[in-house]
Parts: sequence; C-alpha cells; structure tokens
Amino acid sequence: MGTSTRTRPFQIPLGALVPQRIENLLAANKNIGTTHITNGCYRLHPVEWNIGEAAGSLAAFALDTGRKPKSVVEERELLRQFQRGLLADGVPLSWLVDVPVGDPRFFVTQSLVMAGGYGEGAGALEFGPDLAIGPDERAPWTRRAVGHKVEDPCGTGIVSRAAYAAAMVESGLV
Repeated sequence: MGTSTRTRPFQIPLGALVPQRIENLLAANKNIGTTHITNGCYRLHPVEWNIGEAAGSLAAFALDTGRKPKSVVEERELLRQFQRGLLADGVPLSWLVDVPVGDPRFFVTQSLVMAGGYGEGAGALEFGPDLAIGPDERAPWTRRAVGHKVEDPCGTGIVSRAAYAAAMVESGLV
C-alpha cells in the first residue's frame, strides 16, 4: 500500500540531471534519481517539461562555454550564469505565485531567491514584491545571498522588496 505525503514547494537541483560517473549524458525527465515520495512530484508533466527544458539548456550552455555540465553544477559563478540565462528565457527556477513569468520583476525576484537572499524560506509561495523592506530586514537577506557582509545597495531607506531585488541584481551582488 502506498503512502501519500503532502509536498511543499521544491526545486530540482541541477545536479540531479548530471550523472556522477558518466560524462556527456544528461537526465531529461523521469530518468532522474528520485525517492518514492519525490517521484510523486517529479512525474507531473509541468515538472517533466521543466526538467527537459533545463537539460536541453544545460547541454547548449555546456557546448557554448566549452565546459562540462558537471562543472556548471560545481562552480558557483557558472551555475549563476546558467541560471541567469534560464531566467532571461522566462524559465522559472522557484515557485513564486505573485511574480509570474510575464511580470517585469520576474528576473530580479527569481535571481534573489536563487541566490538564497529571500528571507521567507524555501516553503514560501509569495514574494510580496510591493511590501516594504527596511535595512534591518534586508541585512540578513543580503548576507545569505552574498555569503558575507556587504554594503546594502539600497542604503538606509525603506524600499519595496522588488526594488531591493532589482538593486541586488543591478549591483552585481546576485
């Protein structure tokens, strides 16, 4: 008898598409390694399509850059470059129901979330792009995104979360 488990928002790590022992092969849909529970999420058509889209994009990126897919997974800057390309093509990398693909703030909010700079946690479905955020709340977000303390690109003022995300992207911090 099977077990049903509620899921929370999830991301499929790019490393799940790259075999550990075989080069020049990418998993592209149901053939990624999963557990029984996660398979229930990964087997849904939109997720399969997203996996296939990521695999095809990774293959093209690897060819364009002359790098192996494994190096894209392992090297932070290459991974961020690859992710920025996906976002520029309108491929969502995290679930944010209030900032859809067509929203002009899509790229910057997704970039901040993928850098780890979103303070609501991995289970959050809403970014709240119009909510105000002050410097005290931004400080831990910025540290998580960058990995160390840096000067806040928004200064000491209160701005919207979307404006903060845009400042983080424009400053090159994410």
